[in-house]
Amino acid sequence: MVNIFAVYKPLLCWVMKLVGMRPQRVEIEPGTVMNIWVPNETPKKSKNSSSNKAVVFIHGFAADDQSGRLSFKLSVWQRPDLVDSMVLTCSAMALTKSISDAALERIGFKSWSDYLLPDSVQGVKILFDIATFKLPRIPNFIYKHHLEVMFDNRKEREELLEALVIDDNDFTIPSHPQV
Repeated sequence: MVNIFAVYKPLLCWVMKLVGMRPQRVEIEPGTVMNIWVPNETPKKSKNSSSNKAVVFIHGFAADDQSGRLSFKLSVWQRPDLVDSMVLTCSAMALTKSISDAALERIGFKSWSDYLLPDSVQGVKILFDIATFKLPRIPNFIYKHHLEVMFDNRKEREELLEALVIDDNDFTIPSHPQV
């Protein structure tokens, strides 16, 4: 049987290209690359604006809010030159130690890696169960297929998750202009 998630990525790429998008890799710091989709064409200037800018969609890490924190971190601390404005919903600006500890205790895990990078079909079931509301019954082969293809680069993902948690004393609320 063909792994359904192995088919998903090429299908998604085809659809994105069909609607005028292309993949692009952005190095946000040496050795750290973010994959994004950008328009094939530069937006045309409108009479109401001196310039129209592309909207960047950042895909989530794994059924959670990680993309919001990553984009916020990218825009504020690492590469503010790449981000002009951003809209975040249902996402914390930072994952402080106190927020992290409380959230992990609430879901019953010791670390984000244990939760977000499962190494068994049962772990994927638990991830989906916690991350979704009223998930319908899903056959085991779907969880198995998800496990086979969605958790590559495990070491790098574990490092990313560790780096996302910052000390409470190291976080200050940044000031962004409202446009």
